[in-house]
Amino acid sequence: TIFLSANIQAQTPDTGKWGLVPNPAGLVQGFGQMTFVTDTIGYIYGSTVTSKHDMERTTDNGVDFNPLTIQTTLKSPTFGSYMAWPTAQNGYVFADTGHAPLNSNFVFRTSNGGSTWVASEIDASLQLQNMYFPAASVGYATGSLTDGSADFVAKTTDNGTTWTKIYSTSNYAFGLIGKLHFINANNGMFLAQNSGNNQLNVAYTTNGGTSFKFAPLPTYSQPNFLNWNKDSSWIVGAD
Repeated sequence: TIFLSANIQAQTPDTGKWGLVPNPAGLVQGFGQMTFVTDTIGYIYGSTVTSKHDMERTTDNGVDFNPLTIQTTLKSPTFGSYMAWPTAQNGYVFADTGHAPLNSNFVFRTSNGGSTWVASEIDASLQLQNMYFPAASVGYATGSLTDGSADFVAKTTDNGTTWTKIYSTSNYAFGLIGKLHFINANNGMFLAQNSGNNQLNVAYTTNGGTSFKFAPLPTYSQPNFLNWNKDSSWIVGAD
């Protein structure tokens, strides 16, 4: 089954035919991201009619979505640019306090499919913008330092409770465009733009972020997604 989101979701069963699935009732203003962890279980977040951001869950192939309540002392937080669900029960999402420049300083995590959430405050200098969890306890994030001096990669090994900056540079920009993909805790990559010539690169690590290498892409490339295949080959393209 394949799903697309653009104020609707489209679904194709085994027949290959496409059909429309009704919008989640609460998310009437637009979708931020949708992900399916299994063939039947998926999550979606977006904005409501009151401009508040909420998340919903389906367990029946997207036929019905049920709202999830994220307990927080923050007033109407705006979710960050990415959520991650390494398993059907373990999920993560950034939260934006809405008070610049110290945005995206909270990570919400759940271990029971979104029934309850725990908020972890992170270093105020780290503005997280993209993340990927190859395992329930290990995650990576890219972002920009709040003073604008550099972009960074951060890592957590304790279920998102604490995040450590493992790499930062002003030679490449990847805070916003650095879509991440990891096949395991050690091997992963993200998109990065050379600050000198604006050429896009694939930044990759094979040692859990101890070091990163940069592979330039053709100058005409404008990719926005990437995948590290099981045979160690890469797919980089545009949707």
